[in-house]
Amino acid sequence: LEAHVNKVTKEKGVLFTVSAGNEGPGPGSVGSPGSAEAALTVGAVDEADKLARFSSIGPLADDGAIKPDVTAPGVGTTAASAPGSDIALAVGENPAGYVSISGTSMAAPHAAGAAALLKQQHPTWSGEWLKAALTASAKDVGHTVFQQGTGRIAVDRAIGQTVVADATTVSFGRQQWPHTDDKPVTKEITYRNLGAQEVTLDLTVQGTGPQGKPAPAGFFTLGTDKVTVPAGGTATVPFTADTRIGDADNGAYTAAVIATGAGQTVRTTAAVDREVESYDLTLDYVGRDGKPNLAFFTHLAQISGAGNASETDPGGRSTTTFRLPAGDYAIHASLSHESGESDRLVHPRLALTKNTTVTVDARRTKPVTMSVPDPRARMTAAGAAFSVGIGERSIESTSYLSTLDGFRTAQLGPEQPAGVKLKDVLLAQWER
Repeated sequence: LEAHVNKVTKEKGVLFTVSAGNEGPGPGSVGSPGSAEAALTVGAVDEADKLARFSSIGPLADDGAIKPDVTAPGVGTTAASAPGSDIALAVGENPAGYVSISGTSMAAPHAAGAAALLKQQHPTWSGEWLKAALTASAKDVGHTVFQQGTGRIAVDRAIGQTVVADATTVSFGRQQWPHTDDKPVTKEITYRNLGAQEVTLDLTVQGTGPQGKPAPAGFFTLGTDKVTVPAGGTATVPFTADTRIGDADNGAYTAAVIATGAGQTVRTTAAVDREVESYDLTLDYVGRDGKPNLAFFTHLAQISGAGNASETDPGGRSTTTFRLPAGDYAIHASLSHESGESDRLVHPRLALTKNTTVTVDARRTKPVTMSVPDPRARMTAAGAAFSVGIGERSIESTSYLSTLDGFRTAQLGPEQPAGVKLKDVLLAQWER
């Protein structure tokens, strides 16, 4: 769906306004297709421009890029009701014919309506220009760029906007730890003048570190503090992020580039992930036959340390590598066979303090048997559950089986991992 949004935007000039999602307030909670680069992704604020607690926020998991692009009103919003709809039945109509609900699905239509007004004013504008005008003219209402993008849409500003930035956000990607050998990365911001008069813009950059404090001097720099954009033309400004600066303060750094001139403001956001202490964890999968196996399903989660990493490998590879923050991890790998048999391997505490390889070997598993005194009874259902945790952080899994025949399990790592709460439960139902 993300690929389709990007494709149609490029080929047809359509603007997709997409809800950011209601999975907030945690970071990295923007869902698909709001994570599509071309989409105008919209978070929610209330009538006082306070960010809605449920509004999903960035950064995007893969590259640390900024989403949402903007916010719009989405709390207690009243709209026409479809009589008999699930929403109308759930919340009731008040007054008749209308419902009032909250969600980024109520914020996105505000952005779509603003885009429609701009399209009416400028029929030849592409979806990309509409998005550029709405993001450039958005009002900063005091939230981080991962919460609000460039700000809350301001259609009164947008309809007078003649200067935009071709890229509404600049992603400097992720710089791997350690940072002593990092190299400054320079991108370009291209300003486009859609009007009939040249415009001179004064430029400033406001950088923010991962703890919400101003970024160190020199972390984000612009190649100039003033640029003139000719009528109907463009002008380009170099923009640099230098992640060598920052000492031990690692994490997501963000910036807002503010260009002002001719009564207009053009806002552009930027982000770079100055990676926290992290290492490669490689999992090599081996089947019962001793050969590389592509069918393992694996989930791992950080159960101690500064991060909160969680990863899933759905299979299809005999070797997979995750880049993860330093800390302790629990690993759960399962392998289903065409015969109906299954294997389960659990590593309750892997201390990731360097690049590490773990062999997930099904040959280590052992069969599980269970019996009752009555020889006439037969097993009709079974289950295998476990939980692993340190303090309040844990992972759990339950597998429902028709029988324990063919179920094999093994523990990876030390037999008695220190400081781990480990629970393993086997269940069975018998009938005669």
